[in-house]
Amino acid sequence: LPLESLDAVTGSRKTAFAINTIVKRFPAILRAVVKANPITLVGKLPTMLATALSVIIVLIFAAETWDYAGEVTPFKITLFALFSFGVSVYVLYRAFAFDAILSRDGKLMESTVVTTAATALSLFSAVAVLFFALGGVMWLVAETAFPETLKETWSSMDPVTTVGDHAKLSVFLASIGILAGSLGGAADSRNIVRNVL
Repeated sequence: LPLESLDAVTGSRKTAFAINTIVKRFPAILRAVVKANPITLVGKLPTMLATALSVIIVLIFAAETWDYAGEVTPFKITLFALFSFGVSVYVLYRAFAFDAILSRDGKLMESTVVTTAATALSLFSAVAVLFFALGGVMWLVAETAFPETLKETWSSMDPVTTVGDHAKLSVFLASIGILAGSLGGAADSRNIVRNVL
């Protein structure tokens, strides 16, 4: 009861209350995200990692993937990456989020808003870590593992040999990786992830 009495609540203006709480309690939310450590969180999701890697390893050896990377514009690949981020975080949040707890009279509580925001931001950070890790690995593979003659002739369009082409390829594969990984990650243990969070 003493703790609940200190927990601010709202009845009708839930959206304004949630935004105000996030702004006011952002340092506490950020501390929770740092303490959860996105790198540790990714490490606790082995199914997510395995799913992401298995999909993009197959795709990097497909000529169509290289065609797409050579022809897509930076704007379109950025939109696709942002879409992938949104869907991935949503899928993981739906899998691992804590149930929203309301006060005895059904009002939204400050602690619920803080918990929800910290969980969503932690999962977003974990997806970002996975995205940059996958993108970096794919960029290294594209730069080092593939012979130049193969990169020049594999694509049915223009040769995909520039650093910019490889960057677009890496962003595309990392986006596909986080999409597939989020679906696989949803099968990981809720208890392990919740303990981290």
